[in-house]
Amino acid sequence: MKVCLAPRYRLWMWLLLPITLGIGTGLLWMLSLGWPRAIGAETLTLRGRRGIRWGEITAIKLRCDYMDGRITRIDVHHPRGRSRIAVNALLNGQVVATIILASFKRARRARPAHPGFPFPAASRHPDVSRNSALFDPSARSSAA
Repeated sequence: MKVCLAPRYRLWMWLLLPITLGIGTGLLWMLSLGWPRAIGAETLTLRGRRGIRWGEITAIKLRCDYMDGRITRIDVHHPRGRSRIAVNALLNGQVVATIILASFKRARRARPAHPGFPFPAASRHPDVSRNSALFDPSARSSAA
């Protein structure tokens, strides 16, 4: 699914072009590089052409409006940093937010909760035979 910027955001980019001699437009463009460009089954592609696999995303935090409960911002945490997505600046932003959350949940269910499980049988219980003095209750400590 392709994600477009909201018409109001694009209008601000065009209005700021002559007023700020392109600096305001450049700042708005740089701000939008961390926002999604496309949402696929396997990846979330950002406007800066950087793709993030759903399995790489470690957490998603939401900011909601208290008055109507709509999502206003999504923070996507991944190994390369954090992407803050202003939902109001996207066309159909609430739909995009719902799709991002559903894809993240689907990816979380597909992978195990703890990547180290199941432990090998040898590492489940420590080998106390080598360090039996450490675990011997009758042995006195040197501090006593």
